[in-house]
Amino acid sequence: MFHRLFVFLVFLYALCSVAKGADGWLIGHGEFDDNDNASYALLIENRTERQVIGNIKLYYELLFTTQDAIFLGPGLYFDVPLGRRVVFTPCFGAGYYNRGDDKELGLSLQWRSGAEIAMKIPRKCRLGFMYHHLSNWGFGSPNPGAESYLVCLSKRF
Repeated sequence: MFHRLFVFLVFLYALCSVAKGADGWLIGHGEFDDNDNASYALLIENRTERQVIGNIKLYYELLFTTQDAIFLGPGLYFDVPLGRRVVFTPCFGAGYYNRGDDKELGLSLQWRSGAEIAMKIPRKCRLGFMYHHLSNWGFGSPNPGAESYLVCLSKRF
C-alpha cells in the first residue's frame, strides 16, 4: 500500500510542477493485458502544450490496474488531424512499472508506445479509443509485453 501512495504523491508533485504548461487531461478505462490474465485499467494522463521539437509535446501518465499494477511516466505525443473532427495521436514514453499482482514484465523500467484515435466533441473535448503496448525492449527477462485497449475522454483547457 505504501508504494502506491508514494507513486501517487510523486505523480501529483510532477503534475503540480507543470501545471502552468498543462493544457488538458485524458481519462481512459479499458482492458490491460488481454493475452494472459486480463485486468481492467484506469489511465490518467496530463497533456501539455509544451513543444519539445516541432509539434511534439509532453505528457505525464499514471495507469492503475485492478490487479494493483502501476505504470507512471512521461512521454511524447503529437496530434495528426484527419479532417475537421477526427484526430490521430501517436505517443511514446518510458516509465516505472510495479506489477502488483498483475503481469511480470521483466523490469521496473518499461517503454510505452501507442496511439489514440479520437473525435472532437463540444467544449474542447475528445472521445476516442487508445491502444498501447508496454515492453522492456529485451533489456529484461522475461519480455512478454502487455497491451491495453482503452476508451478515452479528454478535455483541453
